[in-house]
Amino acid sequence: MKKKFLLVLFIVFLLAAVSIIGLYTPAKNINQYHTSNKQGKPVIVLLVDSLMDEPLQKAVADGNAPAFEFLMNAGRYYSDLVSSYPTMSVTIDSTLLTGTYANGHRIPGLAWFKTDEKRLVNYGSGLNEIIALGVKQVTTDSMLHLNQEHLNKQTATIYEELASHNLEAASLNGLIYRGPKPHTLTTPNGAAWLNMLPKTIE
Repeated sequence: MKKKFLLVLFIVFLLAAVSIIGLYTPAKNINQYHTSNKQGKPVIVLLVDSLMDEPLQKAVADGNAPAFEFLMNAGRYYSDLVSSYPTMSVTIDSTLLTGTYANGHRIPGLAWFKTDEKRLVNYGSGLNEIIALGVKQVTTDSMLHLNQEHLNKQTATIYEELASHNLEAASLNGLIYRGPKPHTLTTPNGAAWLNMLPKTIE
């Protein structure tokens, strides 16, 4: 019994170590990127995926969503908005951050057929699809090609639009993040080691 326990403990420790090392990414000093001395209130946009009015209202009524309750009470809440179509994260985010529908930003869905390359593009719709297409292809499409190639270059993102007016903008973990200045992303060690993504990405 003791040997089994020690074996399980060792496996848990090993998995934890691999996870920590594999997901570790060297931290960067973000102060070097902040150059603004402009006054005024910043605007923060939070995208909450799959949040619907009815369950949100119930969570607030039950006291289970105090942060949302605060935002609803301190600001304005509109429950009758109509989503862009199709109702998939990557398409909706592209619409919100470009101000155009799918025919303008050219991201038609979470999965679509790219006729010029004769292949299926998938940004991560489900585990079976990811395995079928290959983790590397899905990761590359969602992390690189989505912003650099698939998103219509003739349609400005909010980051590009604000920069053209000398206003600063940033994206944290957003699917759509294309701006006018190139930055270097250091990928997690595990993704680079497994050859899912290059070690650094422009």
